[in-house]
Amino acid sequence: MNNVNKTDNMNSLTRHIGLFSGRIFIYIVVIVLFYVGASMAYRFGYSVFHEKAVDKAPGKDIEVIITPDMSDGELASLLQSKGVIRNDAVFRFQELLYTSKRKPVYPGNYTLNSSWNCEQIFEVITKEPESVEETTALAVSPYPDEEEQP
Repeated sequence: MNNVNKTDNMNSLTRHIGLFSGRIFIYIVVIVLFYVGASMAYRFGYSVFHEKAVDKAPGKDIEVIITPDMSDGELASLLQSKGVIRNDAVFRFQELLYTSKRKPVYPGNYTLNSSWNCEQIFEVITKEPESVEETTALAVSPYPDEEEQP
């Protein structure tokens, strides 16, 4: 009977040690995942507000054509493929900050520079053209959901 109690006690102790080790392992995995996720979120957030230009000044001038039917993702991909921006995901997020219904991205031909940061790029592509000749796109109202705004 004594041997059976000792065996049961050993089995119980082994099971408790295994459960405790499993919990410790899960806690470590959760902590590591949290750290990695927080680090990635910080780097992304930092790059949104401190995005560096692709090149140092004077950079190079790059011709870009923005069409009226171009989505935000297509615009970001185009600018990244042309070498105007570094990261299309950061640009899309910045577009939420720099553009609005009253300050949209206008279609047309633009000469952008690889030494510009995203704020400078948005300054150019959200400026309303002064004449029809400034843009090659069809005249599009900056207020597409409404008839006409003052």
